[in-house]
Formats: sequence, structure tokens, C-alpha cells
Amino acid sequence: DRWGGIDILVNSASYFGKTPVPTDDFDTWHRVTRISIDGAFYVANAFAPAMLGRGGGAIVNIVDLLAWMPRPGFTAHAVGKAGLLALTHQLALELAPTIRVNAVAPGAVMAPPDYDETRRREIAGRTLLDRWGSADDVARAVRYLVEADYVTGETIYVDGGEHLAQYKQRG
Repeated sequence: DRWGGIDILVNSASYFGKTPVPTDDFDTWHRVTRISIDGAFYVANAFAPAMLGRGGGAIVNIVDLLAWMPRPGFTAHAVGKAGLLALTHQLALELAPTIRVNAVAPGAVMAPPDYDETRRREIAGRTLLDRWGSADDVARAVRYLVEADYVTGETIYVDGGEHLAQYKQRG
């Protein structure tokens, strides 16, 4: 009420719980997928009517490389992010032309605190730029998608080229 409504929604909630297969831990599976897919759907669904009523808005979903490049032991996370990517496309279709819906796919942008320098260098080496990105890199991509009024249904990789690094020229 104070600010006049919602114009921008960024779905960034995630839980990076381990879910190897086979497993007996269905609680972690449900927690991860419910946050990634259900949470984003419920929030977008709740705010879409107001955005439509106001005549516009932008939704940006934060997916990650596991949507395309799964990792052993993180089945629910990979499925959750792939589901969020599909939700991005579906919402772009359903809410156009009034609401634009896009995604940002970060790669290595914030090292977990338990990673030692060797592990950090190893991961940086998986990118074409041989370094980690920053949260600010992701924020700038989100801002671009919020402001780019002729972009919808798209994904911007913010991964230093990691999604292409399998083709990287080696020393």
C-alpha cells in the first residue's frame, strides 16, 4: 500500500541439499523442489494479478547451471532448477505481454566458506575467465532484465563462460 504495489519480483530462494539416488531421504527431496519450483510458482501466482492490474512488471528467476549440467548427489537441486527454468518459460508465455519473465543462471559467484584455496582455484579454472564472479555480477544481470522491456522468456548466464568451458583451450 505504501509504495503502490509490486513491479519487480526476483525469485531467488533455494536450498542446496544433497539428494543422491537411490535415497531414503525424501524430506530433503521435497524441501529442495518445493522451494525451487513450488515457492517460485506460489509467489509469482500471488503477485501476478496485481502486476497485471497495474499494467506491467518483471519477474526474474534465479536458476543455475545444474539445470543443464547436473552434478552427482544433487538430483533434487538439478531437477528443481530445471523446473524453475521451465516455469520461467511458461510464465513468460502465460503473462505476456504485460509481465516479462526471465531467468539468470549464475555459475561460480560466491565460494562456500568451507572451500580452501585449492578448491577455489580448481572451480575458477572451470570458467573461461579463470576466476570467480561476484554477487554484484548477478545483480547487474537481474537489473538488466528488469529494465530491458523487449526481453522475455530468456536466460542470461552469469558464469564466466563455465557452460562453454568444456571446449576451453588448455594451456
